[in-house]
Amino acid sequence: METKRLLLRKLSKSNAYDVYQNIFHDEKVFETFLGRYAATFDDFDFDGLLTFFEKKLFSYGIELKGNHECIGIIFENQRHEDNIEIGYALSSKYWNLGYMSEALKAVLYELMERNEGNVFSAAAFKENIGSWRVMEKCGMKYSHTIKNEIEWKGKSHDVVYYEMKKEISNV
Repeated sequence: METKRLLLRKLSKSNAYDVYQNIFHDEKVFETFLGRYAATFDDFDFDGLLTFFEKKLFSYGIELKGNHECIGIIFENQRHEDNIEIGYALSSKYWNLGYMSEALKAVLYELMERNEGNVFSAAAFKENIGSWRVMEKCGMKYSHTIKNEIEWKGKSHDVVYYEMKKEISNV
């Protein structure tokens, strides 16, 4: 899949170091991204990530067109009947540049074109306002908040959910 500035494609072994460096070794990302931080490349279980992604409806590495650096990931996080929850992570070096909104819009459009699901949702910690903005820019609307839903890094977090219903989408 291609956007103005990005290529979204299935991850391969050639992406392992970029995914490690830009996501799983980025401490800022792990303030709100649930996964296993990798202190070294040897600690990073890229094969495990690929196995996890193989079971999903979709999963993509997010690459910059110019240099093909994999700067993020976007994937089916969970599926509840007709509701597809989307998860994503982006290197903190590329925050606030519109890349994640561009990737999420492309994925939402593809899911609708393939007639997959009727509700698309995503969630973020209440304090992760940047992620809220991504969802809002892509046409998702606030749905609800679950107080103290997730314990992460020794702290309880409220989780904010956004969703888009297929029939009212404007991607």
